[in-house]
Amino acid sequence: MLNRQELRESLPYGALTEIANRAGVSPAMVTNWFRSHSNNLKVQQAALEILAERKAFEKAAQQQFEAAMQGEKI
Repeated sequence: MLNRQELRESLPYGALTEIANRAGVSPAMVTNWFRSHSNNLKVQQAALEILAERKAFEKAAQQQFEAAMQGEKI
């Protein structure tokens, strides 16, 4: 399991704002959560969802790249 700092480093640019929007909290609350100054299950869930979406996107992009390198149609 990732700790909060590793999770933050794994997220794309602009993810903190997206986490705040999804969790219905302020960006400051998200920052405080990543600094371990607060606990908020909604923030944690939103961060994990965004990370999962990013990993799925990267996997799909990698598969498309590999298919293109093999000369297959996408």
